[in-house]
Amino acid sequence: NERESVFPKEKLPVIIFDDFTTESKFVDFPFKVKSSAMKILHPKKELVDPKFIFYRMQAIDFTPTQHKRYWISIYSKFEIFLPSLPEQKRIVKKIEKLFGKIDEAEKLRKEAIEDTENLLKSAMQEVFERGENEGWQTKKLGEISSTQMGRTPRTTIKKYWDQGDIIWITPEDMESNVINVIERSRRKISLISIKENQARLFPPKTIFVSTTATIGKVGISEMEISANQQITGVVCDEESLIPKFLAYYFLYLGEDGLKKLGGQSIATHINQTNFRDLQIPLPPLSQQKQIVAYLDSLSKKIRQLKELQNQTTHEISQLRQSILDKAFKGELK
Repeated sequence: NERESVFPKEKLPVIIFDDFTTESKFVDFPFKVKSSAMKILHPKKELVDPKFIFYRMQAIDFTPTQHKRYWISIYSKFEIFLPSLPEQKRIVKKIEKLFGKIDEAEKLRKEAIEDTENLLKSAMQEVFERGENEGWQTKKLGEISSTQMGRTPRTTIKKYWDQGDIIWITPEDMESNVINVIERSRRKISLISIKENQARLFPPKTIFVSTTATIGKVGISEMEISANQQITGVVCDEESLIPKFLAYYFLYLGEDGLKKLGGQSIATHINQTNFRDLQIPLPPLSQQKQIVAYLDSLSKKIRQLKELQNQTTHEISQLRQSILDKAFKGELK
């Protein structure tokens, strides 16, 4: 019964302290504690503002190094400077005003990151929808490429894996929503696994698409590599189709578009016959090259922008600790 053992609201607010991690939360709403590791701290309101002591705890420089309880032995013994109650309330008000500005900055940063994520998607949509309007020729994937699923060598046979130096990718080696340039993998296989037909070796410029379980991840490699059975390798007829152009088309279709080939929006496997029947737009090779150059240039700019956004996101998050440090050194005016 979730209504039983609810902490009484008349005793709020309190601070919940994790005795093992030393993390703490300020709680001013009804709750239930279901872990013996949690200590409920009741600030003495005649001496201390509850939020002041909570923020002061966030500024304590202490990192647990062992899995043990810390409140009685260490944490409760830290001495802190305690100004008058009016001064505590002034400090809390200042902290929360600055934290409010950080919250707004984080919200704007999140929106900017989401907008950045949509830049390439919007560009690809514009390119391929324009092609439909211009009446680009289309052909089935199976008419302009060969496709094969990867394989997994038997994991119980050590010679297929020991001292392997052939890249062998799974969907976990690829990120979503980008064209992965594949240069490494978490696991590698040996040449003997190829010779004994336990795995397939795909040629350079093969396009890799995850078509089982995880659907829609896309990659390309400039070297011979192998892949597991969740991934389909597509080798293009380069007289009519530039591999990178096809990779961008797969990326444009995305997870939802490719799942439709499985017959339903929740498909977990793309039938190879359906995959080969996929209609691929075929503008002239010169136009394919221009499109690839444009999307490559945009992708590079997006990567640089995301790196900058991630850096500033980290810097924004660090501001909270900086504010707390200054607050309890008397530097917030």
